[in-house]
Amino acid sequence: MVVYNIITYSIIIFSIQRLFFNRARTNQKIKFLNLIKEGRLEILTGAFVMPDEATTSLYTLVDEIITGRQWVSNFLGVTPNISWAIDPFGHGPTMPYLMKLAGVDKLVVQRTHFGWKKYLGAKRYGNFNWVPRWDTNADYKMLTHHAPYDIYTTKHTCGPNPLVCLRLDFRSVIGEYSEYSRHARPVRDIDLDELAADMVGQFQRTASLFSPSRVVMFELGEDFRFGISEEWDQQYENHVPLMNHINANRDRFGVDIRFGTVSDYFNAVELENHKLATFSGDFFPYSDVYLFGRPAYWTGYFGTRPYWKKFYQETLSLMRDAEILYTYAGNLAARDPDHVMSVVLRREYRNFVEARKMTALFATHDGVTGTSRRVTMEDFGQKLMEARKTALQIQRQSIRTIFYNGLNATISSLGLDTQTLSFGELPTRVPRVIYESDTITKKILVFNSLSFNRTELIRVLVTSPTVKVVGTRNENIHSQINPYADLDQEEIVFGKVFELSFLAELEPMTLHSFEIRRTTYDDPLAAKTAKVSCRGCKTLDTQYEGTFSHFEVENITSPTIILGNKEQELYFNGTTGFLRRVIKLQEEISIPVKVQFGAYRSVYRDSGAYLLKPDVESHIQIPFDDQVPAKLLIVEGPVTSYLASYDSPLVVTTRLLGSRGQGIQVENQIDLGNVPAEVYMRIDTWLNSTTLSVHKQNQPTIFTDQNGYTMEKRVKVPWIGYEGNVYPVTSMVYMQDTENLVRFSVMVDRAHGFNSMNPGRLEALIERRTIYDDGKGMAEGVTDNRKTISNYIFHIERLGPSSDSSPEPRTDPKDNSDYRNNLPTLQAQKLSLGLNHVPTTFGYDDTLGGFLGRYSLLTKPLPEDSHVLTLRTLSNFSILPDETEMPSEKALLVTQKLGYLPFDANTTSCTRNNYSVFSNARDLFEQGTKFVNLDIDSADITDLAGVVGVQYSGKRSFLPIVERKPFEIATLLVTFRQKKATNSNKRGSSHAYHHQYGREIPQTLSLIQETTTLESVSYEKAR
Repeated sequence: MVVYNIITYSIIIFSIQRLFFNRARTNQKIKFLNLIKEGRLEILTGAFVMPDEATTSLYTLVDEIITGRQWVSNFLGVTPNISWAIDPFGHGPTMPYLMKLAGVDKLVVQRTHFGWKKYLGAKRYGNFNWVPRWDTNADYKMLTHHAPYDIYTTKHTCGPNPLVCLRLDFRSVIGEYSEYSRHARPVRDIDLDELAADMVGQFQRTASLFSPSRVVMFELGEDFRFGISEEWDQQYENHVPLMNHINANRDRFGVDIRFGTVSDYFNAVELENHKLATFSGDFFPYSDVYLFGRPAYWTGYFGTRPYWKKFYQETLSLMRDAEILYTYAGNLAARDPDHVMSVVLRREYRNFVEARKMTALFATHDGVTGTSRRVTMEDFGQKLMEARKTALQIQRQSIRTIFYNGLNATISSLGLDTQTLSFGELPTRVPRVIYESDTITKKILVFNSLSFNRTELIRVLVTSPTVKVVGTRNENIHSQINPYADLDQEEIVFGKVFELSFLAELEPMTLHSFEIRRTTYDDPLAAKTAKVSCRGCKTLDTQYEGTFSHFEVENITSPTIILGNKEQELYFNGTTGFLRRVIKLQEEISIPVKVQFGAYRSVYRDSGAYLLKPDVESHIQIPFDDQVPAKLLIVEGPVTSYLASYDSPLVVTTRLLGSRGQGIQVENQIDLGNVPAEVYMRIDTWLNSTTLSVHKQNQPTIFTDQNGYTMEKRVKVPWIGYEGNVYPVTSMVYMQDTENLVRFSVMVDRAHGFNSMNPGRLEALIERRTIYDDGKGMAEGVTDNRKTISNYIFHIERLGPSSDSSPEPRTDPKDNSDYRNNLPTLQAQKLSLGLNHVPTTFGYDDTLGGFLGRYSLLTKPLPEDSHVLTLRTLSNFSILPDETEMPSEKALLVTQKLGYLPFDANTTSCTRNNYSVFSNARDLFEQGTKFVNLDIDSADITDLAGVVGVQYSGKRSFLPIVERKPFEIATLLVTFRQKKATNSNKRGSSHAYHHQYGREIPQTLSLIQETTTLESVSYEKAR
């Protein structure tokens, strides 16, 4: 890179470049940094990885952007303003918006549906402005370059003829045989003028796709390239004479060609000052034809390896809670920096930084997608397990700090009520021993990290049924004792412990303490014993040595089972235990909701880790044996009622809570074993969920979220089949009947792929075991499936009438009424956030009279439509002379204003005429909001990652007034006031050139390094 001083280079993925930087010698680092200063090495994107854009959550994307750009800014001294996203399998609008907030204003995308490539090429829209649907003023438009050809390899980037492009790749390594080496010929051995003419011809054809632009970008490089010096020499020694020949014959070729960076290309485009088309929406699903010559839909990875996807989402939720608690507790402890808890938290920070990198790493487009080879996925899993352990340890230490420094109280060791012992296993529940002593109680700590009040079902295993629950205000809380049962040898067996459940009313950003006290059977405040019914329980006619005798158990004989609360009634099939009908009592809605399961066979080589191609005419019975009724357990009580159905390979639990507005909670556990199948969950209703398509046909329509951030309307396209109508869902999906004004929503707790092939139907693949390789790079099938639990909330709402029901498409770019009329309600947003951020419950022993109450982190609650994405401590890179990061007094507070459809409490329906809630900017924080027991020096608006654009607003002790419109996100750089330590943090002095030193970390398995050099071509018509 240093030798050839006219060549320019681009680097994208910093989780990989960081490994080089840590291992490099000082002189290598200096040379690397000099290349950047000279403009020969351009850093693109700056995020930690090139993330998948379909199966990641909003928090995931924000987290990996901050992790990467903080490192790039602090160690390389640059803030990239161009994003390079050429390998994700489809593109959504979330990432462009987030990158815009991070200071990026130009974007390159590659993998889009071949139909999009044809359309954009025909319209000559190769460069366009990408605008979020909700952004009617185009304040966040992103200049986007759409790479016009199939893929980013050299073979496909120079122009439409791959054979010519292959001749422009001069790699020829001894002992290596590939299609590149077969075509590679040094320019000294060929007709230079002929090759130059072919090259220019390719550029001319490419330029025609971007007309009236005359600038073309040709990328030279791909995965696993430029790893040996021989290739550097070959590319340089052949391209330079070829380029010199073209430039020397400019009158004949009409082209000026040179090495350049992506910035050079965009600068040339902007100098032309052409008016560009505007695009809103996304590029899902992705489909290509270049390998097999027929459409291959990359929609299988939406649901590939669901265990990994669920484990990742749980780990992210734990990390987010840990970020918030650590930032608060760390600054609380800093009031006495020499105290043991302050020292402990500073020591834990290094592990926390590594956990951040581990979770950010899995966001890559071959991580969370589940599309890496088995050994790599196992490595990913172990890294996530370490991050999970670290997040829980950070939470424990932070809570202990809050108790000591905020409450002047001490706390014993905190135990988990649910713990995962190793990656690949399901969580196990830990019983709490209820002692005979009246002076020792069990405390349950629950932290609500969300910004709104929520009702959470707390379920704890206890060794005695004679207990009661005391709340944070020393009030008695209604509670319920349930059996704890499991399936053993095809029978439902009651365990030797009980499940205590109660509904906790949790305040926003608050730590809550609840107490479990021993009592007597005749205590009217004792937990109520649930009513239990069963089919398939062990020895119903005799007393079982366990907790069985505590319950009066009835046999299930009815063909129809009914569960209900004050809000709704559920009807179940008495044979399968699956839901059949829902009645909403207040809204007087009665809807058949038929839940069923089944599986398809995979089409050979067309369905694998990446691709989806089920044989929809085939049918694999799920459950496996439908001739024998399922084992059923029904538990009913004032706190919760549920029905659990056990029928291999499924355990399906449907639950209602004794509180309004909580929806229907559904949990599926599947253990497919060695059976190759594409397993689906199907929900059929009578809803007429159709809209008029662009082809003037009524087609099934659903609305899917995009990274849990915005929603997109999906209308069935009949001729692209099942696989082409599957869309990514990471938080919620819904369908609605605009005639009967009813919406049916499904909230999910991990990434899925959903479709709707019939009106009133939602279908998702909940498990995939494919024995075939689909030819897209993994070179093996997906056969490492694990027993997996997935959680859902079914939510039914009454819609209000829309003021604009016209089916015709909108032509005014500022008229997005069709979009805002179909947003989720605020209640749906809250249910979705709650499902994806289940609070961790910690337990500990305490004496009667110990702390019982609440501890809020903020003096005032946030507005109910403000959502704190993260409160993240920034590293102080200047304390130590190497790359070791220590916590600073600064933190990023990233907050989102939710976009939603208003709800009219007077009519119990969603109001689709009130647009002010959509367009008006409102405060993110209540005036005068402060952190409890903490002082801040400043809170300034900055870019998303906190590296550029700080708008200093002066010293202040409270959070500033910040207004944002729905969907907008704001980042505050908060500086907390801390005391200086007297005997710590003296290990290193501030180092003016802290880039020079690094430490080694283990190298990640099987990651792809993407190194690219660029040729920027300015094309003029020949005279």
